Amino acid sequence: MSKNTPENANVGHGHVFPRPDGNRMRCGGPGMCAECSKDQARKDARATAHGEYVKALEAERDAWRNHSSGLCGPLHITKAIARTDAARLALGQEPQ
Repeated sequence: MSKNTPENANVGHGHVFPRPDGNRMRCGGPGMCAECSKDQARKDARATAHGEYVKALEAERDAWRNHSSGLCGPLHITKAIARTDAARLALGQEPQ
């Protein structure tokens, strides 16, 4: 994790990403404050991307399992790997 992320820097209002100094601004938090609402949207998008990545990994595992059992062909594996790679990119990771 880099030093300039909201999770570990004394930036932001402290409602969505806690500040190390423990302070929170008196802005009302997400829904009332534009900056806090942006932080919440960024946090929600990250959680959604992580959920998609987990689903893609499970689908890839199932495709390999079904292929080794003779239940599906290599096209299913190719599609599953492509989905996993797309999910990795959405999280900012390099495809493997």
